[in-house]
Amino acid sequence: MCIRDSYMIIDGIVDDCVLGAEQYEDAMDGLEDRSLAGEIDSDILERLSQLRRDLIAFRRYLSSLREVLRPFAQGMYQHLSIDLEFQFRHVTDHVSLALEVIEGLREATHAVHDNYFAQLAERTNALMRTLTLFSTFLLPLALITGFYGMNIILIPSIESPWTTVFVCALLVITGVCMYTYFRRRKFL
Repeated sequence: MCIRDSYMIIDGIVDDCVLGAEQYEDAMDGLEDRSLAGEIDSDILERLSQLRRDLIAFRRYLSSLREVLRPFAQGMYQHLSIDLEFQFRHVTDHVSLALEVIEGLREATHAVHDNYFAQLAERTNALMRTLTLFSTFLLPLALITGFYGMNIILIPSIESPWTTVFVCALLVITGVCMYTYFRRRKFL
């Protein structure tokens, strides 16, 4: 087999590597779109971890391939023609291009990871805000009902039939006041 045949095989391998890098880029675009969607998809982290491992292995392969091809592209072998040296330089450039794509994708994995956890934090904050509003709203009402629900004779007018009406009115007024306050502060 002559050196030109070897070049053709290496060029085919490098072209497949560039296509592989583009396929990884498409997969990353899909993950990025899913990470920016409104729903939190727990499958994203698993797919992202697998993609990150694949990118690291692919980067190692491409780095090794570039190091193997570098002497051919730099003219370190006297028996290669200038034309073949130029073609190897072209192949090395393709490997470098694929490496740049992979490096960009590795950085994009961090962005997808950050998007996922930002959405998760936003969802958790919304849930905590809702729970805090409910507890803040219900705490004074529970205090009033707990206080007037005690069977202690020392509480004024505990035996009066109007006490129930007074307590219910106090609960409604407290609830309306808190609702109005939260609405004005734009918590609701």
